[in-house]
Amino acid sequence: MNVCEHEGKSLERLTIWIKTYDFTRTNLVLWEDKTIWVSIALLAADHHTSEYEVGFYPNFDLVNYDKMLEALDGTVSVSTRLCYGESPEKILQRIWNHIGEVKTVGSLAKNRKKKSVLQK
Repeated sequence: MNVCEHEGKSLERLTIWIKTYDFTRTNLVLWEDKTIWVSIALLAADHHTSEYEVGFYPNFDLVNYDKMLEALDGTVSVSTRLCYGESPEKILQRIWNHIGEVKTVGSLAKNRKKKSVLQK
């Protein structure tokens, strides 16, 4: 939890990062003005940068606090599709009731094999 600049305002925020055993990361950011940012990333070999990331700002009024934990759990679950070269963008939009803009960075390799935890 910290205070940061967001869209020209100084706001308190809560950031949650959840990394999976399959080298994916789910990011949830909540600002005090009820702005939400949700993203999932396929992590590169260094486990800190992402090869591919998809995210968006869902409407808080459509998600609200009651559904947020369930949506976060579903987001972590579908993030592993990234390991197989599949973007779960449409599923994420359904989970978060989001119909707006989606931001992506990077690309998913076709026919990507699941990363082994034994690979270095």
